[in-house]
Amino acid sequence: MFAPLPYGVSLAGWYFIAIQVLLMWLSYRSRGQVARLKALPSRTRHFVTTMVMQVLYLSLSLLVARSYWVNFFPPRMPRPHEIAAGLGAALVLAFAMYPLWRKAVLSRSRRIHFFAPRGAKEKALWVGVSLAAGIGEEVTYRGMLFLLFWTLTGSPWIGAILSALLFAGGHAFQSRVSMVIIFGFALLFQALALWTGTLYVSMLGHAVYDVIAGFMYAKLARELGYVPDVPEASGAGTITRAPPAARAPVQKSYQPPVVAGRYTERLVAWYVVTGLTRKAGPNMYSSPISSAVASVLKSITSGRSIVPARCVTAPASEYT
Repeated sequence: MFAPLPYGVSLAGWYFIAIQVLLMWLSYRSRGQVARLKALPSRTRHFVTTMVMQVLYLSLSLLVARSYWVNFFPPRMPRPHEIAAGLGAALVLAFAMYPLWRKAVLSRSRRIHFFAPRGAKEKALWVGVSLAAGIGEEVTYRGMLFLLFWTLTGSPWIGAILSALLFAGGHAFQSRVSMVIIFGFALLFQALALWTGTLYVSMLGHAVYDVIAGFMYAKLARELGYVPDVPEASGAGTITRAPPAARAPVQKSYQPPVVAGRYTERLVAWYVVTGLTRKAGPNMYSSPISSAVASVLKSITSGRSIVPARCVTAPASEYT
């Protein structure tokens, strides 16, 4: 599965790389947005949006892979010792990161709000986010981007470094120290993928690490009395509103980190929709699942929100 692309990098590959660079810039831009917020948004809405976008990015990656006849889900299952290695890597990384997690919570960083689920509902959503990221990001960075950069440079080492740099840049919403550590994580997961010959073990390690990170952030936030420097949604994603007479004028609503900007969301969705149409032909809507997926994607391209109404964040002025 891991080998240079035999026919070079096509327009689809260059488009895919450009999308990842754009997402890296949007992630960096979101850091400034969070710093200017007067109230933090609902984590529920943030988690739901993140899962949806991870599915879209995975779809885009698989479409590009299909154009190169690359299969990231071969029928070969990992061996027990390979699974143990993936789980062990996740546990070792989590153990090494614990002091930094604690330091971040003590600093009252606003970013902790987006990684510390509260209550059963938010924790269930966080597990979903972790699984979506574990699968989607491994296919994107350790899979498709790695192969594209390997083909362009002729070196798997340079390909791994470039894809790891984009992966770290895609997490620019976090601190600079975190980005450096994430770069190291990316190289470790790439090594796991090359060692096992598939992405399954790196997917497992990635997802398990993310689950542990979220739950530990939540535990530390509870034990250390984490309170950000601005008001936030109360409870597990619920919002306490001021009485109607006391409400301030409606302000511009918050765009979630990393996926800030509806134009990027629509651009990715447009590519997925048109790609599916070209690949599947007129029968793409023949099954209920395909119809449901197409409906979601088309709702994005038309500008309609795909997030349930109950998850929509209230204007910043309505937080109390």
